[in-house]
Amino acid sequence: QIANDEFVVTVVEVDDPPVVVNAIPDFSVLEDANDTTVDLSNVFTDVDDDNASILKVAASSNPSVVTAKVSDNLLTVDYQPNRSGQATITITANSNGQTVNDVFTVNVSEVNDVPLFTSSAVTAVIDEFPYSYLISAIDFDENDSLSITAPTLPGWLNLQDHGAGSAKADFS
Repeated sequence: QIANDEFVVTVVEVDDPPVVVNAIPDFSVLEDANDTTVDLSNVFTDVDDDNASILKVAASSNPSVVTAKVSDNLLTVDYQPNRSGQATITITANSNGQTVNDVFTVNVSEVNDVPLFTSSAVTAVIDEFPYSYLISAIDFDENDSLSITAPTLPGWLNLQDHGAGSAKADFS
């Protein structure tokens, strides 16, 4: 005996989320580096949607060191001046309300910045009047000490370093 039965199979379409196909690797730069631009057009894909229609946004865990933004399909990683540290960048891809994240780390290494004078030297004096110049300077490297010295001085000029980027040059 053989029994036959007929039935209908209905396949319900499911909207698959986008996926990361080419993850952005972690990377390192030196403090004050030029911005890094990354093409995102091949980072994500979605079998249900045209890749060009996937919306992408970026966020940084540490915007005081690194900011990130997406325009069209380009990610711009912007390094903040005189800042070092680490930031986790999250790129979120959205396709038809479904999302996926690509997460990578950016390490910004400190460089030894040259100190800068913040005072202007007194270059005109009146004969037989005392000369005095309050010197000030700044070092952007937070943990550096700053002292003001001169390799040679004329015998009539005194220089007193007050520490922390402050000194006085004078004669009388």
